[in-house]
Amino acid sequence: MDRFNDVQLKDKNLQQNPIGVGLYEYAEFVRCDFSGVDLRGFSFTECDFIGCDLSNANVHGVSFREVNFRECKLLGLDFEQCDAFGLGFRFDNCQLNYSNFSNTKLKKMHFKDCKLIQVDFTGTDLTEARFESCDLLDAIFEQTTLEGADLSSAFHYSFDPSRNKVRKMKVAEAGLYGLVAGFGIVVGR
Repeated sequence: MDRFNDVQLKDKNLQQNPIGVGLYEYAEFVRCDFSGVDLRGFSFTECDFIGCDLSNANVHGVSFREVNFRECKLLGLDFEQCDAFGLGFRFDNCQLNYSNFSNTKLKKMHFKDCKLIQVDFTGTDLTEARFESCDLLDAIFEQTTLEGADLSSAFHYSFDPSRNKVRKMKVAEAGLYGLVAGFGIVVGR
């Protein structure tokens, strides 16, 4: 596998100008368009993606280790198909709508100011994950481990706590409605 260290790419359209398949370490991608690109065979370690569009990219078997996404569009990505070994990201002000994190281990994952509309977290381990000011409208939580997770500033979530592991999960009083609505309970004063 080819190895690329300390690479910096700016304003590049990867469909029109592909880059070499291989291991990218300590790379920075700024305003690059990866949308619809087949990334099979790529590995990213300690890389930063800033203002990039990876919507509908094929991430089957791709390694993401200690990768930071900031102000990126990642619509419709199937993270369940990524290489599970060492999987680790941080998302800051990203759009992850319609993405799939099913059956992944995302312990202590940090989502900040993200849109996670209709994201699938079925069977995901989100132990001690933080959803800081995140929109979770129609996100799917089924058999999800949310023990110690912090949803205290997240909003628009609605799921059945009895179908998930929620011990010591943190929520704000305003978020209680999304946890009891399915039981016909009315929250009010």
